[in-house]
Amino acid sequence: MNNLFKEVLETTGYICEPTKENVVNCFLDYVSEGAFANLNSDEALRDIEDGDITIEQICNNLLRICNRNL
Repeated sequence: MNNLFKEVLETTGYICEPTKENVVNCFLDYVSEGAFANLNSDEALRDIEDGDITIEQICNNLLRICNRNL
């Protein structure tokens, strides 16, 4: 999983340790900036805590939007 976390963080421009917490924080930053039009920060955090949004989904979505913007 660490390799995936590292790839996500590097792709999104984050310079930090490749941990689940850092990937989640990165995702929440992107949500706050409007990268996911159908999701706000409160909903995202709640869905993550409830397990409705998984770390795998977070990684896939961050990679998808960043690669689309290249």
